[in-house]
Amino acid sequence: ASIRRIADGKDLRQRLWNNARRLYAALGEIGFDRLAEPGPVIGVRMPGFVKGYKIWHTLLERGVYVNFLIPPSTPGGSVVLRCSLSAEHSDSQIDRAIEIFADCWRTIVEGRAPVPLISAAT
Repeated sequence: ASIRRIADGKDLRQRLWNNARRLYAALGEIGFDRLAEPGPVIGVRMPGFVKGYKIWHTLLERGVYVNFLIPPSTPGGSVVLRCSLSAEHSDSQIDRAIEIFADCWRTIVEGRAPVPLISAAT
């Protein structure tokens, strides 16, 4: 069954790339500095350690798992958040992650009041 799924996995590969392109585009629209072209792993440069840490911690608290990378393991000594996507992420999960990333940007980077999140976690 596993080998058949891999062989027939064109739909899964397409879904993975659709998810990656969607999240990548949204992160750029929000204001995040993306580090590479869209792919299954998306890295964004943070505006410093403290704000990066706060965004990372808030994302985790709200159910979005990301890696927090700090120098010297990062390009140019930057603080980086890295998230991984799969074909199994649903549209509603991607929507929810985008909402949470946007709220983190608004509240932590821009210093604006949080916006109540309305979509259900799935």
